[in-house]
Amino acid sequence: AYPDFPGFRHRLSDIRQKIEDSREYRKDRNNIYASMEPNEFTVLINDYRLIQEAEPIMTALAEEERIKYERNEVITKRGVKVAIFSVIVAIISVIVATIATLYPEKITQVIGEVCEYSNSPDLPPPLPPAIEGVMPKR
Repeated sequence: AYPDFPGFRHRLSDIRQKIEDSREYRKDRNNIYASMEPNEFTVLINDYRLIQEAEPIMTALAEEERIKYERNEVITKRGVKVAIFSVIVAIISVIVATIATLYPEKITQVIGEVCEYSNSPDLPPPLPPAIEGVMPKR
């Protein structure tokens, strides 16, 4: 918003140093003040006014950067959670595939038991016709 801010700080620092020198070396005070050009103060005051005018813009830019940072942080956290979940699902898939490969007859037995249970009379009665279209069939 104010591109010459480093120059402004440098000019301000120079003037402050001259004022400090004038306090320290009182005998040379008049010479030190004489070495400061009146134009230095005018430029400094004009720069300060420009900085004040740019303050709302700088504040808005800082707020925008803060919002971007927070948004990126949320996206990163969600991405990490999805990645962790994906790794867990992959590990479970590998375990299930390994078990299915090592014990195919046991898997067939379990699937058969599930199928027998689904045809069992102990299951609750089927859903009424009005709900059957909405709910998944067993």
